[in-house]
Amino acid sequence: MIKNYFLVGLIFSLTYFAKAQISSVTVYKNDNKSVLLRYHTKNGRFTGKYTSYYWDGKKKAQGHFDNNSRKGSWTVWDSTGRKRMIRRYRNNYEFERIFPEIPKDNPTIQLLYKPDKFVLHRNDSGYYNYHHVQERMVLWEKRLWRHLDEKDNSILFENNRLWNVIFNAVKSEGTKILPYTDEEFNTKYEGKTDTTTFTVVGWKIKEDVFFNSELQGSESRIIGICQVVKNKKDGTLTDLYWLYYPAIRTALAKEKVQAKDLPSEITNLDDVFFFRYFYGRIAKESNVYDRAIKKYALSDEEQKLESDNIEMSMIDEEHNRWLELTK
Repeated sequence: MIKNYFLVGLIFSLTYFAKAQISSVTVYKNDNKSVLLRYHTKNGRFTGKYTSYYWDGKKKAQGHFDNNSRKGSWTVWDSTGRKRMIRRYRNNYEFERIFPEIPKDNPTIQLLYKPDKFVLHRNDSGYYNYHHVQERMVLWEKRLWRHLDEKDNSILFENNRLWNVIFNAVKSEGTKILPYTDEEFNTKYEGKTDTTTFTVVGWKIKEDVFFNSELQGSESRIIGICQVVKNKKDGTLTDLYWLYYPAIRTALAKEKVQAKDLPSEITNLDDVFFFRYFYGRIAKESNVYDRAIKKYALSDEEQKLESDNIEMSMIDEEHNRWLELTK
């Protein structure tokens, strides 16, 4: 079961540098002395050192993020303080297991762990193919809905970049890229798209996050994307239409991107999503009540904390899986 960091009584310490959009977050137990978690974000994206602790203060996991991507050495310890896993990451998909070493005399482990199977390659359309996944390979999963705004995602909003690519792709591809009124892609959108009457102010994405037993790591795969538009006349916000994300990846890959401090692996608009170079606050996670966060966390601050709670619990769950791999 995923452990919830943000239980009642936990205390946050937040240092924020407005000019650089950098946040340093420390999560304490209710005694305001025992630290459970320290991490950093830049423009909403995990960037910098990450350290988590067990409830008794022993260190659990430590490593570095760079714009939501694991980079360099990552280590996890068990609750007794014993080092259990060290990995060296190039990105979220490609890493080398440093400790414990893969036993050369154990064919079962050799069969399971084949990092060469997960080396990234661009296809002829210019984007990275997802690895083939079978149901048996999924050890845990969660469906998420996120909201992306302009504040922390300038690369998507500058000169209406993402909207222009998608709008033009829908027009030029005809029936190959279909807009839908619903996120289940059941009903085709038949409405008019008069770009003079609205402004795109946000995006929604629907995605699945899961732990891949063969990759031995977590993956996030976007299923759908939707524009949030603001009516120029009365200021009302509405969802325009949903698109099945895999259907638009070729169009996104054709849009080259350049920006200051952009990671070298990101060269086109699809890379921005593939390598998670964006910030999207979680608005909902799959749950038995089918409730969005705003239905039970009323203030904006409460909603932000609950979104952070879900983010942290998923990272912690992955580290729990690493520990299980070395039992």
